[in-house]
Amino acid sequence: MVMLLVWAGARAGQGPHTAPPDQGGIEVRAAVDRNTITIGDRITYTLTIVHPESLQVQQPGPGANLGQFEIKDYHIDEPRHENGQVVEQFRYVIS
Repeated sequence: MVMLLVWAGARAGQGPHTAPPDQGGIEVRAAVDRNTITIGDRITYTLTIVHPESLQVQQPGPGANLGQFEIKDYHIDEPRHENGQVVEQFRYVIS
């Protein structure tokens, strides 16, 4: 459920979605490596999620629907712990 909300918010093109992690919320940041693309270009879409250790984030599978985009490759970093929070980062190459 959390991941579905993360994808929906990130795809909406809005800035970071923040609920104070120390109050049980999550912080979601989405970024791309360029501002302009043309058909066929590959861009790197990075999703960073900061959440309490009590939550578990599930990533969408490689066949996830990204609207007009297709996932070409992806990399999932090992979760890291910072200030009592878990930081997870997902990088997708999309076209």
